[in-house]
Amino acid sequence: GVASEVLNDFKEQLGKALNGDCGDNAVCVDDKENVQTVLKEHQNWQRWFTVAKVKGAVRMKAKTKKYSEEKLWPGSEYLGDCLRAMVVCRGGKESGDTIYQTWLQLKKAFG
Repeated sequence: GVASEVLNDFKEQLGKALNGDCGDNAVCVDDKENVQTVLKEHQNWQRWFTVAKVKGAVRMKAKTKKYSEEKLWPGSEYLGDCLRAMVVCRGGKESGDTIYQTWLQLKKAFG
């Protein structure tokens, strides 16, 4: 589907957004099970992110059906998380600033 086709572009744009204006070290972690190993290789990381697999067609169909019953047909306009990511900011003294800056960078990149 379309979501699968744009998954790599989404991942790339997310990385650019997180490493954008501040030049911070955002690390992409492809497999969350390996996060500690990956972060050991990037000692100066400020953020790490991972992109989830695309929500499957069966799940999207079920959600669309539910939305069409609860709201308006066809319900597909309420599917908002076909592409999903998680961003983790490093804790510590400056973590509030990092979280806020991350939010601003994501808002600027994705609206």
